[in-house]
Amino acid sequence: MKKNMKVLAMAVGLTIMGSTTAAYASPGGLDKNGGHTCRTNCGKYGLETGEYHYHNNWKQDNGKWYFYDQNGTKAKGWQQVGTIWYYFNGNGAMQTGWQAISGTWYYFNGSGAMQTGWQSINGAWYYFNGSGAMQTGWQAISGTWYYFNGSGAMQTGWQAIDGKWYYFNGSGAMQTGWQLIKGVKYYFESNGAWNPNK
Repeated sequence: MKKNMKVLAMAVGLTIMGSTTAAYASPGGLDKNGGHTCRTNCGKYGLETGEYHYHNNWKQDNGKWYFYDQNGTKAKGWQQVGTIWYYFNGNGAMQTGWQAISGTWYYFNGSGAMQTGWQSINGAWYYFNGSGAMQTGWQAISGTWYYFNGSGAMQTGWQAIDGKWYYFNGSGAMQTGWQLIKGVKYYFESNGAWNPNK
């Protein structure tokens, strides 16, 4: 009985090993370029038998960058590589700069990395949350209120918002209490709205 159990266990182990190997488009080793020729299950990954492809590696083609995952499949859409998020279009080309994705604006630097937090872009300041989404309107950041217009640019100086006047210093922080602006004193309520009666 014990002998039969050992034989069964070995058979199960071989089956699992076989299925693991089949999960990759090409089970062979990678060459110095980080790729190799597809030999098995090529159609499953959109490859032709004998087609050279990459695994878990970057490739530059005609000035555009592409990333191939561990199965040798070209990345499309959102892809995390290490700790960095990238976005690839329908053809698999890595995107940079401003990108509107599912109705939300994101910014990717020249290396394609999605940006978060404060970013200075073309002379204006923007703020991107932890998911990389560009913020607009009122935003409380580290205990300070800021206002970003519809294009996401941080506002400074006098701003009329929803029928009330507010003042933001050079760093974009909303001001409250008494403020001396160009030699004139103004009073702003705790919510930042200017009170012309004080």
